[in-house]
Amino acid sequence: GADIVGSAAAIPVVDNSFDFVTSLDTMEHIPKSLRPNVVYELIRVAKRFVILVAPSSSMENRWAESFVLQFRHDDFLLEHKEQGLVEFDQIVMQLAELKERGKITSYSQHGLDNLQTWVNLMTEDYANSSEVYKQSHEMLENKFIPRRFAVIVNKYRAQNGP
Repeated sequence: GADIVGSAAAIPVVDNSFDFVTSLDTMEHIPKSLRPNVVYELIRVAKRFVILVAPSSSMENRWAESFVLQFRHDDFLLEHKEQGLVEFDQIVMQLAELKERGKITSYSQHGLDNLQTWVNLMTEDYANSSEVYKQSHEMLENKFIPRRFAVIVNKYRAQNGP
């Protein structure tokens, strides 16, 4: 009943079908060439808001994923490596264009999660936690580095006036 089977790059529903649309930790599993279509489709099917959360493609995140892969070989991490982490600057450029064209009202970007905490959690059952912390601390310098970003898109006023 509630499930829709189809491609996220061509969602098989009419425009504005859902009040809120979320994409949580999905974009990094989609080929880079399809990601702009997926963002467009998420916005097309949303009536009010879209929330997109994914790990960002920063130097630190790429290092952390490679580091964690030394200890565990989960399919989802291997797929991150294959598809690449998400380039949020490209999504923001796409959103700026959609805002200029009046397709959305506004958007914002927010850093989430502490990367060093993610590394420690992902390796806790696979490695000596003191050694992992030491190596990740040296690379990440014990500062807050976002693991993921959230993009929140508001399109409500774009369709319904002030």
